[in-house]
Amino acid sequence: MKLVTAIFLSIVFSSALPLRAQQITSLTGQYGCIYNKNFGGFNAANIKSTNDGSITGATSLIYFDFSNGKYEENIVGMNTWGVPNIVMNSISGINGTISTSKGPLTNSFNVSATVRVNGQTWVSTYLLLSVNGGATLLLQSGIKGNGDGEPATGACNKI
Repeated sequence: MKLVTAIFLSIVFSSALPLRAQQITSLTGQYGCIYNKNFGGFNAANIKSTNDGSITGATSLIYFDFSNGKYEENIVGMNTWGVPNIVMNSISGINGTISTSKGPLTNSFNVSATVRVNGQTWVSTYLLLSVNGGATLLLQSGIKGNGDGEPATGACNKI
């Protein structure tokens, strides 16, 4: 009897588990992300203020709304990197739009975020890899040729 019960339970539990990773064909919903630039000495454009034009050592919180094509970002970093009296700075309330296309990896997407501030257009490009059935996105930027500069990584969770 124990053997029959064990076989029955084995069949029930094995059929409840997915046999392979779930293929994601599009991104929907909202995600909150933490994003960290991995560099030393590079500058990130400071598009919201009139200071020296750069923030270094930047980390960001990003909000992607794929259902409505919206993008928001808040950046925190330092001005005047490498000199005495380093000044902390932040850029909040960056808002824009996003467009999404299929990425080069399975379950990956290229996302371009476009922001217009003071008559200038800024575009950041991200490579997102969907994991955990779409509940989490791994984030990478600084891809050669897109003007993002230094490499950066992060993770996003579905809200």
